[in-house]
Amino acid sequence: MEPIILWTRPQRESEASAQAARLRCPPHQAVIAPLFRIVPAKYDPAVFDGAKGLILTSANAVPALPALGALKTWCVWRKTAAAAREAGLDAVAAGREAGELIDALRAERPEGPLVYAHGVHWSRDIVAALPELTIRGVAVYESRACPFPADLSDRLARAGRVYAPLYSARAATELARQPGVVSLSGLVPVAISDACADALPQPLRARAIIASGPNGDAVIGALAEAMSQDAPAA
Repeated sequence: MEPIILWTRPQRESEASAQAARLRCPPHQAVIAPLFRIVPAKYDPAVFDGAKGLILTSANAVPALPALGALKTWCVWRKTAAAAREAGLDAVAAGREAGELIDALRAERPEGPLVYAHGVHWSRDIVAALPELTIRGVAVYESRACPFPADLSDRLARAGRVYAPLYSARAATELARQPGVVSLSGLVPVAISDACADALPQPLRARAIIASGPNGDAVIGALAEAMSQDAPAA
């Protein structure tokens, strides 16, 4: 039986990650079961008045933005930058994760005010990390938790091996809350960071694999390596 990769990010991100994994991982079944759905958040668009630049750490923010023309935009990850450019923004990928973005902005010291458009739930406060810059923060979208389909737990229980890529501590917590997940002996979490893995209950934390870096490529790489080691010899 082919192993399962369980994708729990929002639908669009899960689909993109599943496609990348098909190119790099041994044969497997991809199961997309989002634990979150993206919805716009209410905010005052006046926060963007006079902005000289924009900061984005997720492509999920892009559909919730007002029309900003070709505003200079610093992004985490190339996919976020690509989504921003499609919306007409003058976007650059300034790092693969928030720490690299912060370092890039600290080195460049762009003129403000800048606006950091983020989600209601976040893992890194860009505004607090860069007190030397004039940055306004605004939540423009929300990742709302949603449960697994009713029949998914049984399907996972029947599988020999299930790999679960996890991209945040919140995702790890939500995964563990799903019925039957903690008792799945064949479940292997693949976490983007130690902090993400530490949000798992001990039975899952003990089996968790930690990616070599806090970015999507590293998660796929860790997943591919683990699956290759588990694959039966030809």
